[in-house]
Amino acid sequence: MAALICLTSISVSAAKRHQSQPAGVDFGDVTVGTSSTQTVVVANLGRGNATISAASVTGGGFNYMGPALPLTLSRGQSVNLTINFAPSAAGVSTGNLSLSASGNISPNSVPLTGTGVQTQQTLSLTVNPQSVSFGNVPVGTSGSQTISLLNSGNGPVNVSKATMAGNSFGMSGLALPMTLGPGQSTAFTVSFAPAGAGSASGNISVVSDAANPVSTVALNGMGVQPQISVAPGSVSFGTVTVGQTTSQTVTLTNTGGANLNITQFSGLGTGFSVNGLALPLTLAPGKSTAFTVGFTPASGASFSSSLTLVSNAPTSPTAIPLSGTGLAQVLQLTPSATSLNFGSQTLNASATQSVTLTNTGNAAVSISQVNVAGSGFTLSGSAPLVTLSAGQAVSFRVTFAPTTAGSATGSASIVSTAANSPLSISLSGVGVQSQISVVPGSVSFGSVTVGQSNSQTITLSNPGTANLNVTQSAGPGTGFGLTGLALPLTLAPGKSTTFTVSFTPTSGNSSSSSLTLVSDAPNSPTTIPLSGTGLAQVLQLTPSATSLNFGSQTLNASATQNVTLTNTGNAAVSISQVNVTGTGFTLNGSAPLVTLSAGQTASFGVTFAPTVAGSATGSASVVSTAANSPLSISLSGSGAQPHFVSLAWSETSSGVVGYNVYSGTQPSGPTTKLTSTPVGTTTYTDNTVQSGQTYYYWVTALDASGDESAYSSDVVATIP
Repeated sequence: MAALICLTSISVSAAKRHQSQPAGVDFGDVTVGTSSTQTVVVANLGRGNATISAASVTGGGFNYMGPALPLTLSRGQSVNLTINFAPSAAGVSTGNLSLSASGNISPNSVPLTGTGVQTQQTLSLTVNPQSVSFGNVPVGTSGSQTISLLNSGNGPVNVSKATMAGNSFGMSGLALPMTLGPGQSTAFTVSFAPAGAGSASGNISVVSDAANPVSTVALNGMGVQPQISVAPGSVSFGTVTVGQTTSQTVTLTNTGGANLNITQFSGLGTGFSVNGLALPLTLAPGKSTAFTVGFTPASGASFSSSLTLVSNAPTSPTAIPLSGTGLAQVLQLTPSATSLNFGSQTLNASATQSVTLTNTGNAAVSISQVNVAGSGFTLSGSAPLVTLSAGQAVSFRVTFAPTTAGSATGSASIVSTAANSPLSISLSGVGVQSQISVVPGSVSFGSVTVGQSNSQTITLSNPGTANLNVTQSAGPGTGFGLTGLALPLTLAPGKSTTFTVSFTPTSGNSSSSSLTLVSDAPNSPTTIPLSGTGLAQVLQLTPSATSLNFGSQTLNASATQNVTLTNTGNAAVSISQVNVTGTGFTLNGSAPLVTLSAGQTASFGVTFAPTVAGSATGSASVVSTAANSPLSISLSGSGAQPHFVSLAWSETSSGVVGYNVYSGTQPSGPTTKLTSTPVGTTTYTDNTVQSGQTYYYWVTALDASGDESAYSSDVVATIP
């Protein structure tokens, strides 16, 4: 069934809007000549848009600043209106902000109040900077800087005069008296023109009606001028060979505080020269420059002169004394060696030595010829036909290449302009020759199994007098090998080396070949015959036993025996399987799956552990690469039931708490205690007996104190 709902009344409540706006705007105290701003928040309280079309402000000093009108506010929107208060005179001002708008805005009228206040007049004059440093100023020049005067107060300042104190300082550009309004400034120039070197100080005093009636500016500066320093102050060239030139370096430094200007030089007598001094030259303070003075005497006499420099230094002109002595020429050529000994030299090879020729005189020497004579001796390269200054040196080389054995002599002759020309250098050497010795001269390997290798050592010696150079080898042929011979090889006289040749036959036949060595010995090439016979392979594996008999073995017990396999052939044999069959027989451990060289052995074990009584047989089969594979080893044994002895006894004494049982294999002992702890019954079973053995047994009793009785009489048990 549908239900009918009847709405009988509607209750609507609306929240009252509140506009947080003060009843009026109070700007408080504002200094005359300045301004202050405040904000009025106006909101649209109606249901639709409201447009503020105009704003009018009344009252002295009050002004509407923005935003620009007309301005439309949507429902609930508000805007900040800015009002400015700039009083022109002291006192309280009132006014009003009125808004013309369509719609419901709040507020539409705001009272305005503010108070203009007048500050006390301040007269202040600021001088900047308060101290001036001109630094270094060259004598005869001037430096200048600017000083400013600023009215930093709020009333006019009257500047009446400015006075200067201190030598070398000046002032310009300041017309007094003058008046500076608030914030106004002026500037003037101070200068420093030192009359001499040294520091100077002074000050400027500015007089005004400011609160600080006298403002002082401190002044300081340094008068500087150039100074010239010459090192060395005089130049002595000592003794110089006639026609030669020597030079020395002279350093000029400005040790003053201003630029040094060197404009010209003069002087320089006969034999002296200057190089590297480009004038005019300017050197900043502390800077240096260098040039050279040369001396080239034309005769063997003493010379003296001076170099004069003209500059702006106060000590100008500056004179540098020069002196030197000419020395007559000495022409001398000295060799580094007066003889060359080449020692032993291999025939058809060569050795080279150098000779250095030094001009040990004091004048140039020219070399015109270098002649080498003597069998086997030659000049290596071109002759040094040069001119050597004093102290200079040049080298030439002599080569010795003998073609015959024995001693050789010769000479090297140097023709020059020296007083000791021609200069002779003796030459000597010995021609020598290498020899080769091979031991053994031939190699026979005998019989070697096919696939195996045999090797022999060969000794190579040099019994000659020169180095033996073995450069290459040929061979040794199929089936033969060569190791340990690294070529090229050099053996000194009397030295030896060894290498190895080997034979590895591939068939059962005789083989022959040779190894050929190429050297610088006169009997090269050297041939070493090689021979050997291949022996067919015999692959045979022999066991240490062809059968294993384990005899009688108690059931559930085990026994192990080993078999050793020996390679009795002449080639390697590889074992691939060891299989053990038969009830109770197993392989003990892992099978020896190895490769045996001729004569080598390997072992394996077989374990017999019968589980049933009676005879048992089996076999161990060894599979290998031997000709007699598979190799079979028969196995045998029998299982036997285990034996035991049951004992029983009686006891008539009271107080017995347990019994110990003893046994032995002789009626008189010794005995072995079988019970680790006393037994509480009068029976005991011995399971440790062995077949075919006779045993004797005794029993003792124990009381509660642990005291043990004497042995009982013995009983005998013989095991089948």
